[in-house]
Amino acid sequence: MPVVSSASEASDLNVNLIEPKSKKKTNRLLRLFSPKARDEKPKVPRESLSSASVSTQKTPETPRRDLTQWWEGFKRSSDANTPTSGRTAQRVFGVSLNTMIPYANVAISLVDEDGKSYIYGYVPIVVAKCGVFLKEKGTEVEGLFVTPGSPQRIAELKDIFDTPDRYGKGLDWVGYTLHDAAGVFMLFLASLPEPVIPCELYQAFRAVDIYEKEGIAKLVKEYQSLIKLLPPLNRQLLLYLLDCFAVFASKSELNKATSDVLASIFHTSILRRSNDFDHDVNPEFLIFSKETLVFLIENQDHFLIGMESSSDTVEDSGTTTNEVPD
Repeated sequence: MPVVSSASEASDLNVNLIEPKSKKKTNRLLRLFSPKARDEKPKVPRESLSSASVSTQKTPETPRRDLTQWWEGFKRSSDANTPTSGRTAQRVFGVSLNTMIPYANVAISLVDEDGKSYIYGYVPIVVAKCGVFLKEKGTEVEGLFVTPGSPQRIAELKDIFDTPDRYGKGLDWVGYTLHDAAGVFMLFLASLPEPVIPCELYQAFRAVDIYEKEGIAKLVKEYQSLIKLLPPLNRQLLLYLLDCFAVFASKSELNKATSDVLASIFHTSILRRSNDFDHDVNPEFLIFSKETLVFLIENQDHFLIGMESSSDTVEDSGTTTNEVPD
């Protein structure tokens, strides 16, 4: 199964997560291939808890931005400059996973150690496109998620990923930098109406003693059980993000994106107790969410291997091929 030559080929492709033969994060591989039936769409899960040019220059040291505050400011500016008549009901930014996945998805396929593949689930196109591009070109770039790029170009990318019926499929990144891609990636996560781990499960995660003294095995088992309780689309997105974060953390000696730094940036989009960001200003809650995400990133292999496929949320698209479409 050939590795695609560039991130631009990640249009309407399946994202293939290879289960590693060892527990080292550096052994994780991401490959892409086209589905046999491109037009098939995933079923919406019933159990949801709620209905260019590439810049590699180092960025200057700047204070870490709060992702949610950035999104609110960006959204106000974007909405003020977007004519109402030009907006569509089928958007990607600011809508739930259940709403967007049927029309803006990329399939995730898992390949086990025996070489057998199966569709595990679906993630939003914007996440897959940005994820592939950033992992292919940006893992050695320092400060990639600290300074997110040009606001104007990020706004352009947002419009591309928000526009039917392609929703960013076919984007080749010409004219956009890695920092622009990181910016729209962060913007999408901050725009979700609820965190990736739904608020209804916050207290269950909170009940886990993150400072367990008996070792990580007990914690891994507890988090495995909790992750299985997530609605399928949320679980699939969480596992994809953990894999992406782990790839960057594995090269933190070059990019400075340690698991702690990544958790500091993304934790409010992954785990918080309320959909209202203003209610999550308690430092104790913020520290807990960050430390939980650090643990999930550093042990992400344990949460992917052994997870069952979500046959209740996707329709089998049949045997896949190895050709990559233009």
